[in-house]
Amino acid sequence: MITAKEAINIALIYMADIYPNKSGFELEEVELGDNHDHWSITVSMPDNLSSPITVLSGSNRKYKKIIIDSASGMVKGMQIRKL
Repeated sequence: MITAKEAINIALIYMADIYPNKSGFELEEVELGDNHDHWSITVSMPDNLSSPITVLSGSNRKYKKIIIDSASGMVKGMQIRKL
């Protein structure tokens, strides 16, 4: 099984690969699945298309949850993480 640190690294590399023109990725959450079969890693990134409301509220970031297989280290999926 891969470690949390390895899963975080995989998630950050994945985000950089699929968003090559973005920077400023930040780790937000790390969770091992109930059956220990996957890691859920939440990463945020700047939202360049923020509305005035989100800018005023200070929440001008997008959140993505990356699901990583804990045995193989392969990315199984990515979801929008809503707060």
